[in-house]
Amino acid sequence: MKFWKRIISNNESFSNTKQRTCDDRRQYLYLCDPTNFIAVQTIAIRCADEDITGVLSTPILAEVMHQLMLSEARDNGWIHGANPAKQLSHQPEIVQKLSRYEDSIRDMLALGLRIEPLVTEDFINAMNLQRRFELLTNDALLVAMMQRLRITSLASADQIFSRV
Repeated sequence: MKFWKRIISNNESFSNTKQRTCDDRRQYLYLCDPTNFIAVQTIAIRCADEDITGVLSTPILAEVMHQLMLSEARDNGWIHGANPAKQLSHQPEIVQKLSRYEDSIRDMLALGLRIEPLVTEDFINAMNLQRRFELLTNDALLVAMMQRLRITSLASADQIFSRV
C-alpha cells in the first residue's frame, strides 16, 4: 500500500496547494545544475512562496553540500578521476578556495525549507523499509522520516520510490 498520494517527477506539475512535500536530494542537484528542470524550479519557487512546505532531512542536506563542493572543485579543474573527496582531504588549500557551493546552499536554505533531523525511530523503521521495498539506506531513511512526519508527497525523479 502506498503511503503517499503521489510521486512528483521532474516532468509533472505539483498542483495541490498548502501541502507538505519531502524533497529528494537529486532534485536539489538538478536545481543547481545549469540544465535546470522546469518542474523542480517550480517546486522550489512554490516553497519560497510558502505555497507548499518543503522538508529536507539533515543527511540529504549534507549530501547536497558535499556533492556541490566536489562539483565545484571538478569544474575548476582542481580534482580529477576517482575518489574526489580523498583528493580534497589531501589539499586543504583548495577547500579554502571553494565558495560557489556555499552560495548555492545559502540560496537553497533561503527557500524556507524545513530542515528535519532523523531520530532513532527513523533508523529502526528504515531497516524494515530497506528489506520490504529493496531500498538503499538513504532512500529508506527518507521514507521513514516521511512516515514519521506524515508527509504524503515526494518530489523526486527517482522511480525507486514507486515501490513504496
